[in-house]
Amino acid sequence: MAVFHFCWWLLLACSSSTMAADITFPQTIEVDLIFPHNDTYAPVPFMPFVIAIQNFRSTGMILLNLAYNFSAAANPGNPIFSNSKQFQSDDPDYFDKDDTGFVLSYASETNNVEKAWLFSWELEIANCTRSMEHPELNLVHVSRTSQRRQVYFTTKHGAQQPNLMAATQEGTCGNRSSSGYAINITEMIYNIPEGQYPNDGSECPVISDTPPTPNPCGVRMNNDTASQLLYSIDTEACFWSNDVSHCPLGTGGMSQESVSRRTVQLSASGLMWAVTMGWLIYMSTI
Repeated sequence: MAVFHFCWWLLLACSSSTMAADITFPQTIEVDLIFPHNDTYAPVPFMPFVIAIQNFRSTGMILLNLAYNFSAAANPGNPIFSNSKQFQSDDPDYFDKDDTGFVLSYASETNNVEKAWLFSWELEIANCTRSMEHPELNLVHVSRTSQRRQVYFTTKHGAQQPNLMAATQEGTCGNRSSSGYAINITEMIYNIPEGQYPNDGSECPVISDTPPTPNPCGVRMNNDTASQLLYSIDTEACFWSNDVSHCPLGTGGMSQESVSRRTVQLSASGLMWAVTMGWLIYMSTI
């Protein structure tokens, strides 16, 4: 069975209403694929996938949704993994002092396999425009804007090891501009009628039609941060893995009993996530 597990440690704790009150405009949010690049890497047991979101604390206002796909390059229509996540929280998988959130994931299908691969991601955001009908009611039109990015990479024995710190350094980071997307929030429309915006929000973002040029070099990672991210990925991967030979000490494989126990522990957060996603799906159909 294919093993590809995303680290969902996000907590649905903050609404856009509480965040927007302390934010001035315009605001720029940027989503960048930090790793991998269009390059060749050693076929490691757990290939890391790292996405950075600059100005992460502003993402709740635009109801940022990220969809991920991982597949063999020769068969992109049959993804090994496909999932999506709605961000409405200030708690990414890892958060640094520069207000950058990191989303962490991994694939084990690359282990000891020489092959070409494809990792793609698509972001979707909410955008509002003022309605000219009955301006006294402060009505808005809500639309969804999406952008897709992808990267091809290969695994080959003897190639370089994945290096997150090197991927963010000068001379390398600029090569990722095609794998990023920037969003400019020009203003918020306040006090909109109940039910106009998902989650009964009373504030609605206005997104510029001309996106800023991405600046992936705005994300810099030192050795300590890179090590923490890789350790988090390895620990999570090893928790679910049956092969613990490559795992950090104290982590690793799960018996059927521990799998069942972990499922029960995750049920509460999973229910909250499902309710949120259900509401968003419902809103998109009406």
